[in-house]
This record gives sequence, C-alpha cells and structure tokens, in this order.
Amino acid sequence: CVADVLGLGWIGRAAGFYPSLRLTAAGAAQLRQLDGHPCQEAAPDAAYRAYYRWRRRTALRLRKPAYRIFPNSMLTDLANRRPESLDQLLSIPGLGKRRALRYHRELLAVGQSLQEG
Repeated sequence: CVADVLGLGWIGRAAGFYPSLRLTAAGAAQLRQLDGHPCQEAAPDAAYRAYYRWRRRTALRLRKPAYRIFPNSMLTDLANRRPESLDQLLSIPGLGKRRALRYHRELLAVGQSLQEG
C-alpha cells in the first residue's frame, strides 16, 4: 500500500521563504480512492485516541493523574506498535514488568478492538 509518492507526482513543493511539501490534486484524488481500501489499518491517530481514552478511564477509576498511568510518549509507542501479546508489550521502552502485568489485559483488549474495528 506504500507507493513512491514523489515519483508519482502526488506531492509537490510549495513556494515560499520556508520550503514545504503540499499534496497535489493527483495526490488528493489518490487518497480519495484509497478510502476504505482493505489494506488500510486504523490510523495511528485513531489508535492513539483509543489508548488515550483507556488511560483517562483508568486514571478516573484509580483516582490518579493520567500521566501517572502512562505518559503521552508511551501512548504514542502503544499506538505505533499495537502489541498483541504480553511479550510485545514488555518490549515497549519505559514500560516495566510491574506496570505491564497490571494493565496488560486492558491494553491488549484495546489493541484487539482496533483490529476488529
């Protein structure tokens, strides 16, 4: 599902003092065609929001600040990696064994719901 978008003319350079990239009309048309494509997974931001909601509910339940459950950087790692087992969960940097064992069922359930949805 990954294409060489620069070679296809989907991205162009925007003029100005600070050069940047912009999506061309061809690129926008291609994105519209990919909407609902079977090889598309849940977007990383959708996964991040799912883990964020889980952290918020957990923090409220335990009456702790959300950052004490997991920092935002760990939510980003969870969203990018989407662990499917305890071993994969333990491979996330900064997530200790104690915290992983405490929350692993809930985190794996969040990941499973992303796969199903």
